[in-house]
Amino acid sequence: DSTGDWSSDVCSSDLSVEYKVYPTQLRKDFLQELPPYETALKCCEAWFEFWRYIFPILHRPTFMRNLELMYFKQQTAPDVDIPAEIFGIFYLVLALGSRQIQLTSGSGDDGPHVRSSGDDTIYFEKAMSFYDAVIKLGTLRTVQFLELQALWYVFTGKRSLALQTTRSEERRVGKECMESV
Repeated sequence: DSTGDWSSDVCSSDLSVEYKVYPTQLRKDFLQELPPYETALKCCEAWFEFWRYIFPILHRPTFMRNLELMYFKQQTAPDVDIPAEIFGIFYLVLALGSRQIQLTSGSGDDGPHVRSSGDDTIYFEKAMSFYDAVIKLGTLRTVQFLELQALWYVFTGKRSLALQTTRSEERRVGKECMESV
């Protein structure tokens, strides 16, 4: 590899950070644990307004249809199963949108702040509980999930994890491309 070992380029600030290990099993009660619809809509709108031009990785109408399905499933489509990857992507968008709202909403003259209400990290933890289910699919939604995950790591100052996520996805996609030739 002519670029050298990318993993040796970890920033010294990242070396002192402990990263939480997330559970990998799916919890069946996430439908009952959805945040209020208005909160979800506000976070999703914030994500699309800020990030869609920089990272156009989600189709807004499809995403919003899935959001509506999650919240109004019992009334509109009680027999439809919502795939795990939809929930994983949904919670990553909530986490990023919530963080964006926190960063851009200053109180009074103190301007923007980086203090977290904690909701963004809760949404991220929920997203990570779907990690195994999403990764084993190997579909476009897997790529979307991993890109959102890498964006979260960059946005929260965990650059080394963003590099690891991006590099592992590069390798996986490259391997699949080589196998299909």
